[in-house]
Amino acid sequence: ERVRALGELEPQVDLARRASRVGEAVSRLQRKLSAFDMNAATYHADDITLVEITREGRRTTPTGMLTELENDLAHREQILSAKRREVLGRALLGEIAEHLRAKVTGVRASIRARNETLRRCPTGAGRTVTLSWDVDEDAGAPPTVLALLGDRSAEHLPDAQREALFAFLLQRITDARAGAADEAAQTAIVDHLAVALDYRRWWRFTLHLHERDGSSRKLTARTQGLGSGGEQSVLMHLPLFATAAQLYDLAPGGPRIVALDEAMDGIDPPTREQMFKLLVDLDLDWVMTSYDINPCVATVPRVGFYELHRENAEWGVWAQHFVWDGTQVTELVDG
Repeated sequence: ERVRALGELEPQVDLARRASRVGEAVSRLQRKLSAFDMNAATYHADDITLVEITREGRRTTPTGMLTELENDLAHREQILSAKRREVLGRALLGEIAEHLRAKVTGVRASIRARNETLRRCPTGAGRTVTLSWDVDEDAGAPPTVLALLGDRSAEHLPDAQREALFAFLLQRITDARAGAADEAAQTAIVDHLAVALDYRRWWRFTLHLHERDGSSRKLTARTQGLGSGGEQSVLMHLPLFATAAQLYDLAPGGPRIVALDEAMDGIDPPTREQMFKLLVDLDLDWVMTSYDINPCVATVPRVGFYELHRENAEWGVWAQHFVWDGTQVTELVDG
């Protein structure tokens, strides 16, 4: 009988322990919920302990309250995501897109100006060279998206185009943040962003060769090698002069010097005159050495030059200093 009595008592003891643990858990929950103006209480029904949560005068179960909180959190996240997207959209399609558009528009205007100058400098065979700035598809930037960085502000683009531009810029920033996370110790996020939004990586320069008959093709090592030695030299130097001027335009105020070593050798006089004109039109300050320079041409408004002489069987050289003023040559005697 005593064994039977103990067996009947054990479930009651276990139930009391469980009820005690539930009470302690509810007390801890109550302390936490009080900070959020919520209340937890217990009541008994049919020997069952029930927990009830009160929030803003409404009563529900812990499971029901958890569902409400999860739904509320999801709603708040949706609102915050929309807000973040709105703020980010204003930044990407406002400041960043406009900054990139200004840079891209400036490069295109500079290329048009350079090409106008290059077209006025044909070779002896009547060829001219021009530059183009084309989307580099290998860089992973969609040409249709980059075309949106044109003359129109992003705020004036249709919704679909604005969304495409936003998605492209956002992806660049996302990739930059991922790269910074992978290399947090070596590179800062700002460095990754500078690379990710470097518009110069999305385009590449291409040279085009234009024939006298109006036909044209890309200027490559093979096509540049056609023609006389002087013709090849001209085709090589024309785009280099234009590129040098472009670089100096990015940092105005300083000297615009190019050093030329026998650059005009093998070039016929009419083409040489045009080459000098191009240097003048590009506002380049040039220093040149050559066996026979002869810069005294109508396309050069002013230039100073030295002629070096050496007498046989004598040591050293001596120089004569001349200045060309666009119409005549004057020898200067250096003191």
